[in-house]
Amino acid sequence: VLLLIEVADTTVAYDRELKIPLYARHGIPEVWVLDATEGRVSCYREPMLGSYRENRTAEPDETLTLVQLPEVRVHLAALWR
Repeated sequence: VLLLIEVADTTVAYDRELKIPLYARHGIPEVWVLDATEGRVSCYREPMLGSYRENRTAEPDETLTLVQLPEVRVHLAALWR
């Protein structure tokens, strides 16, 4: 698994509090949580000791590049059309 994407509408807190640490413990290099109700994408990168060293919310019009596949780019505005 190079990228795991969670799409959440009512489970955002559950995803962040329980699932994200689980993914980090299993070494998933990158996780995106798409919050369908808020139109936000949270990016988690660099798993270490059960958490992610990098955790940030991307801007709605930002283009994200995958850590493991830098040639793959996702323009976030296209996700919310």
